[in-house]
Amino acid sequence: MALQQNININIEYNNSSNLIQKLNDAGVNAERLVTKTIVFNNAYLKVTDIFGTKEQIDFNLGVFKDNTKSTLLDSYHYSFKPDSSDNGKNIIKQCYEYVKKLPQYLDSVDILESGQTV
Repeated sequence: MALQQNININIEYNNSSNLIQKLNDAGVNAERLVTKTIVFNNAYLKVTDIFGTKEQIDFNLGVFKDNTKSTLLDSYHYSFKPDSSDNGKNIIKQCYEYVKKLPQYLDSVDILESGQTV
């Protein structure tokens, strides 16, 4: 199981080119710190690590460029109290259900990987 959605990733970098210095010397306020947002359409979100107890589950959600999982763009850590009752779902499914309730993942779509069924 995995999720798919468009993801915005902000990157910041220092522009140390000579042009920035020349522009600043000329009275133009040129920023050295540049922030850029890159949109990854149909990014692939996968629970990559799970650890914890019946009181608390910690897991990492890997954000990959696509379903090949060859390019990890970012990773986020989350925690929740699992349903450890006899009626509780598989812990991996609980991780995905937790993620899909977070505001930034409300538009995510379930993806079944090869060999998986509903």
